[in-house]
Amino acid sequence: MRTRRKRIARIGLALLAPILLLAAVEGLLRLFGYGYPTAFFLEQRLEGRTVCTDNPKFGWRFFPRALARKSRPLQFAAEKPPGACRLFVLGGSAAMGDPEPSFGFARMLAKLLQARYPGVRFEVLNAAMTAVNSHVVLPIAEACAERQPDLFVVFMGNNEVVGPFGCGTIFGSFSRSRGLIRAAILARRTRIGQLLARLGRGRAEDSVPSTWGGMEMFLAHRVREDSPQLQIAYRHFRANLAAIVRCAEKGGGRVLLCTVPANIGDCAPFASVRNPDLDIAEREHWDQLYAIGQASAAAAGTGGDLTGARAAFRQAAAIDSGHAELRFRLARCEEPCGDHAEARVHYVRARDLDVLRFRADSRINEIVRETAATCAAQLVDLAAVFEQAATNGIPRDDLFLDHVHMNARGNYRVAVTLLQAIGRALPQLAGNADAEGRVLTEAQCLARLAFTAWHRHRLANEMLTRELRPPFTAQFDHEARAAARRRELAALRPYAGGAAVRHAIEAYDTALRYDPDDWVLHSGRAQLLQDFGAFDQAAASWMLAAARMPTNLDALNGLGLALARQGRLDEAELHYSRALRIHPYYTKAYNNLGLAMLARGRPETAVLHFSNALRIDARMAEAHYNLGLALGTMKRTADALAHFSEALAAEPERPDVHFNIGVALMGLGETANALYHFSETVRIDPGFFQAHINLGRAFEQQRNAEAALQHYSEALRLRPALLQVANRMAWIYATHPDPAVRNGAEAVRLAEPVAEKIGDRQFQALDTLAAAYAAAGRLEDAVRTARRALDAARHVGDAGAATRIESRLRVYETGKSLDESGQK
Repeated sequence: MRTRRKRIARIGLALLAPILLLAAVEGLLRLFGYGYPTAFFLEQRLEGRTVCTDNPKFGWRFFPRALARKSRPLQFAAEKPPGACRLFVLGGSAAMGDPEPSFGFARMLAKLLQARYPGVRFEVLNAAMTAVNSHVVLPIAEACAERQPDLFVVFMGNNEVVGPFGCGTIFGSFSRSRGLIRAAILARRTRIGQLLARLGRGRAEDSVPSTWGGMEMFLAHRVREDSPQLQIAYRHFRANLAAIVRCAEKGGGRVLLCTVPANIGDCAPFASVRNPDLDIAEREHWDQLYAIGQASAAAAGTGGDLTGARAAFRQAAAIDSGHAELRFRLARCEEPCGDHAEARVHYVRARDLDVLRFRADSRINEIVRETAATCAAQLVDLAAVFEQAATNGIPRDDLFLDHVHMNARGNYRVAVTLLQAIGRALPQLAGNADAEGRVLTEAQCLARLAFTAWHRHRLANEMLTRELRPPFTAQFDHEARAAARRRELAALRPYAGGAAVRHAIEAYDTALRYDPDDWVLHSGRAQLLQDFGAFDQAAASWMLAAARMPTNLDALNGLGLALARQGRLDEAELHYSRALRIHPYYTKAYNNLGLAMLARGRPETAVLHFSNALRIDARMAEAHYNLGLALGTMKRTADALAHFSEALAAEPERPDVHFNIGVALMGLGETANALYHFSETVRIDPGFFQAHINLGRAFEQQRNAEAALQHYSEALRLRPALLQVANRMAWIYATHPDPAVRNGAEAVRLAEPVAEKIGDRQFQALDTLAAAYAAAGRLEDAVRTARRALDAARHVGDAGAATRIESRLRVYETGKSLDESGQK
């Protein structure tokens, strides 16, 4: 018996020893501060109460650190206030509200709920994150379930294939075993797991991009519809979705499971693949039919007869029906021919066959419906809602900004549908409903969010920037869509400043009267004031936003920038540093620290901060641009040009980048190339007067006086106080050898006001006026004015200028103008 006890003790000790060792190592790692917090929410004391805030490092468990995504800033009481109704929104970028979460459906839903149930305090907490799928959303849901939820809104599926652990991901490897995925996620909650992950990173991340590149990062990660891995991804999605419902139910919350709508009518497939089993003859026949269809469609044009194209595409589809772009082109032919049902079938198949899987496909939405039917969840079939709202049942650009991200109309439709579903899911709210059953209209809802034409212009500019990059550039109708986006942006350009800005500020003030504690409104107002140049007022609004949401990195960064623009650089740097303590990969703070160093006249230090930002995000256009400015001040023109070019690659429609590339090229003597970039500057922004000035200088170098005068004249129209430009025009008119250009009267008209304002302080203006008088035949005035210019040049000690003016004075004294003498 004693021997048996000893044996059991030895076995127990053998089992316990590794556990104790691991526990000791874990304790030591935590003691010495190794690792990062992994919880989705962090608790902290704020003004005497415990609050939950977002954890900016949560994404490190799922992404390489430089690529890690984060949620919107969150803050709420750890203990739910009595009578409050707490709702969590889960999902990816479409659920977050990208490209501007301030106007996403979660924000709209909050305003709709406030108006519909005025007696209830609602907490609509947006826990969505960009680029995440169900493997990431499940741990988020588990964290939310511990925070006394009343309701979950689950809106996900677009990223299921490309998100972490998906079969088309770039963030690591795909695993067939969901159990192994769950184990890996759980292991990274420990410091030991984080250490092992870091040690094993090496070659495993060689293929992972080092910086965030958006959808372009996934170009090589194509997934066919018949891929066995895709079927596994579907199984994982189903299991994770069911687990989300279970954990929500365990936490006491109801669940709304949403199908995910997509833009199928105006978003062509991003990538297509051919059937590999076709023989050579079939492939050649398919190619011929496809080419005939393309040529026929192009010849028909908009509104033309597409029957020939439709016939060719139908024959090609009979050979290979799995080509996504063929299906989309066929749909574009069926629709004008009146067969809308058939067109819709082809649009749906085009979306499902797209091998760059950025949209929830039919199978994803089927799984959502099936899960809602078998689990304790309520289905909100948003895909069906969008089909009903769309013309011919085909959702397109009237509801979307791009392939999945919704515009204001689309977001409102989601929000109002959820409002109705919440009323059914939480019948206890009925007693607090508005007596008139009021539901805010779309216009009223947008007014509560302070959404104006100024914001539409910003969104249009953002979408154009995105769509000028892959994979959008690979869509067969990219050029037409880009042209349409440019036309939209041009139509909205009048709302980019002036009265539109003042109207937007008033819209924020009105919205804040409804909800004075809305930190998003304070942030939006601050950004608007900052863009308008009212930095003192912007700082005040940023402070209000930061006070209401201390983890709002953008508020801290914006506050720093507003203070810096007032010359309060020490205070600004404190706020940038505070933001970096919260999130050490926050590139905007590094960028603005660099700007602060530039303002202090320390370009070398500025270069270090801009470089830090670019190490995290190598495609950050603003950091490239500012690094170019810093290098330019250090006379490193070629290096500056390289970074300006990188900024332009990221934002091709940015006028200030084109302008500074032009300046750099002029400095390198490349006048012809500089002309192109200055011309692009004024094409994008016709009011960019500095570009008109530089176009004038460049055309002068090319001896094109007519073009130079045209741009100088436009600069002067935009800025009448530009005395140097008026002086330069006067000199050209006074001295040009071509009689068709020379105009003495115009030279005098331009030169006299300049000389009058400057007086005898600058001899250049008097020198030009003298030449103008001579060209106009007023030689006595020319002699008298030239003598004043000569005295002024001698007074300031410019011997070279004095010699040149004295030489010109002799010409005037002989009764000639400069063009007649050939001397300038």
